[in-house]
Amino acid sequence: MPKTKSETLRQLGAAIDADISLWTIEESVPQLLDLVPRRQAYEKEIQRFKSLKRQKEWLATRALFYSTESEQASIIYQANGAPCLQGAAHSFISISHSQQYVCVLLAAHPATVDLETFSPRAWALKEKFMNEKEADAPAAVPPEQWATTIWSAKESVYKMAGLPDLRFKEDIILSLQGNGDEGRLLAELPQYNRQYEVRYLYFPAFVLTVCQK
Repeated sequence: MPKTKSETLRQLGAAIDADISLWTIEESVPQLLDLVPRRQAYEKEIQRFKSLKRQKEWLATRALFYSTESEQASIIYQANGAPCLQGAAHSFISISHSQQYVCVLLAAHPATVDLETFSPRAWALKEKFMNEKEADAPAAVPPEQWATTIWSAKESVYKMAGLPDLRFKEDIILSLQGNGDEGRLLAELPQYNRQYEVRYLYFPAFVLTVCQK
């Protein structure tokens, strides 16, 4: 399907000065190939992925990317696996996918995105990545949903920090800003003397988090 149009998503993008796009993958591989430039080259490139799901994620990411950027632009990858841009109007890119959902963030400044579908898994594993204060969810948010939010927020912080040895529970400390209605968290990395702002946005099946300095 075409990229998701959402007023709340547009507002989030405007608030952080970024272009944030969402895609729900319902297409086949041939249909996705019709949506990207250089079809033959991409058809060959996706053969390195054995998983059909991974092929679709890769193509949907590029379909989103080229809905904003020109055909001359491209996504390349750093040695650590982080995506970056070549020949693009924007300077920074962040990508996330979960289940059938894909998100691409493009910005002129460093910003990272994470998308996580809701499941009981985050709540079951909460003691591995949440401290006691972080487990205190806003009144209107179910515990499983909040655990997924904290996990996603720490994923986006991890991407932003670029520190491979960063520990989710010990090194990333999140605190809710306001009463939770604003969808904002403060992320502190005391050992590294760093702070980041994380914004979160709820959709029926998943949470989207964005981190910036």
